[in-house]
Amino acid sequence: ERMLPTLPPLLRPLKRGLIRVLPRYAEFRRLVGRQFRDPDRLMIAVSRMCAEDYRRYHQVTADRVRVIYHGTDIQRFSPDNRVALRAPTRQALGISDDVVLFLFVGHDFVRKGLKTVQRAVTRMFARGESVRLGVVGDPRSRRTLRAPRSADGVLHCGRVEDAAAYYAAADVAFVAGNLAPL
Repeated sequence: ERMLPTLPPLLRPLKRGLIRVLPRYAEFRRLVGRQFRDPDRLMIAVSRMCAEDYRRYHQVTADRVRVIYHGTDIQRFSPDNRVALRAPTRQALGISDDVVLFLFVGHDFVRKGLKTVQRAVTRMFARGESVRLGVVGDPRSRRTLRAPRSADGVLHCGRVEDAAAYYAAADVAFVAGNLAPL
């Protein structure tokens, strides 16, 4: 249901129909039903959005859901590391210190709103503002790769093993679709 709005409007009814008849989705519904059916089982959600989805799509009562956010390794993402990693990472990216670097890290680019972020940074860049957007991650949808390139102020960095250096180099990060000044 969450991904349907990312499809063109004419394809949404077709996708809903396929979800009802394809064996893959029937097996998924069976597994999900078994997981959520037990009234004594607590559900762990990694965000309020996930908790709301459990309630809305799986009829899990609010008293059975606990939100436990993903943790952050405060050693790897320490301000001390920023001092050591910022300059070399920006240099490797070809970004001078006077440029404001926005950072988008993720894999589900469509659902997390990369297109909107790209449009905003591209407009600022076209007006002559000293900004860039670094995009770290592997898109689940190849459609997003047709988006602006570095000539438009957007740097597609691809999948990386450890994004800590990119966070250290950035001035502003978009984390799970939310803006977070660094």
